[in-house]
Amino acid sequence: MTWQLCSAGTLSVPPSFNVAADTDLAQAKGELGGVLDEHGELACPCNVLVIRAEGRLVLVDTGAGAYFGGAGAALIDALAAAGATAENVDLVVLTHGHPDHVGGAMTPLGPGCAHARHVMSRLEYEHWSQRSEPPPFFVEQVRALAGLGLLELVEDGAEPVPGVRLHAAPGHTPGQCAVEVEQDGRHLLFLADAVMNPIHFPRPDLVGTVDNDPSEVEKTRRRLLGRAADEHLLVGASHLWHPGRVVRKHDAFQFIAEL
Repeated sequence: MTWQLCSAGTLSVPPSFNVAADTDLAQAKGELGGVLDEHGELACPCNVLVIRAEGRLVLVDTGAGAYFGGAGAALIDALAAAGATAENVDLVVLTHGHPDHVGGAMTPLGPGCAHARHVMSRLEYEHWSQRSEPPPFFVEQVRALAGLGLLELVEDGAEPVPGVRLHAAPGHTPGQCAVEVEQDGRHLLFLADAVMNPIHFPRPDLVGTVDNDPSEVEKTRRRLLGRAADEHLLVGASHLWHPGRVVRKHDAFQFIAEL
């Protein structure tokens, strides 16, 4: 099994959006993993994970597609960087329902990965679908997949292909999943949006305006990062520039990027 973290574009967002809703940005500016532009917005990558497992090609998340002004629409380029095409993809794992993760699931011509089976946490699907007015990105992307019979709803601990396991990571959204991959005895834990910036390692209590349940966010971070530190796991995430290692530091964590 092999894996590769690939950029599907770069998003520009207000820091409060995903980093520090209740924090003095002037004080936190030096800790943010990225540079604030002249508009005070933070550039962050929109990553997908490409995995080759048991002769199958697995894609974790699909980027932002046409959302966010199309800034994250480079899914084809991301796949090409891993030596793959959308036609090759056998399985798509959707970690959660936000548009920068499901935005490339559908195109005007149909599913972005036309031959792929898609999986999402049942809890996550129900969270969005049971709203009185589900947001357009959910209807256009996820519900559209379900309508075509291409979406399978799974539970915590599901292993859609051998060696690729989903772990509940609630807080950012109720049904978000982290994805664990084993490669030659080395484990990668893809955190999705459980961590959205390097500042969240030393400050796991920080939440952004897009986080659904702040107290659950911190619990999930501490659980996943604690495991990564104790078991020496490599970690990656949707909005971190590089994968890296986690070590415990005082009552929090330190991230050491592997460039």
